[in-house]
Amino acid sequence: MSVEDTLAFEMLASSIKNVGACFELGLPWKQARKELPDNRVSVIAKIAECYVTSIEKYVFDGHARLLATSELGGPNGRGGIYHTTASSTRISRTRLG
Repeated sequence: MSVEDTLAFEMLASSIKNVGACFELGLPWKQARKELPDNRVSVIAKIAECYVTSIEKYVFDGHARLLATSELGGPNGRGGIYHTTASSTRISRTRLG
């Protein structure tokens, strides 16, 4: 037998369970799940960095501008950037505006 066959046989032999009148076998190709590290903080920081870079580029290219304090009020007295979807026959993308 090959090395892979031996490993598959050992995994099957170690996973046999008698459940009532039946037997259950584990899947030989299924690996144990590894715990992934919690990288939420670094991902949020990276997204924020990309977002700030994009907004700065929009301002630099003239596609956006900084608002005056009097322009900050939005609907219901809340401020913020409102995202809308612009579509064309070729492409569809989300824009800030």
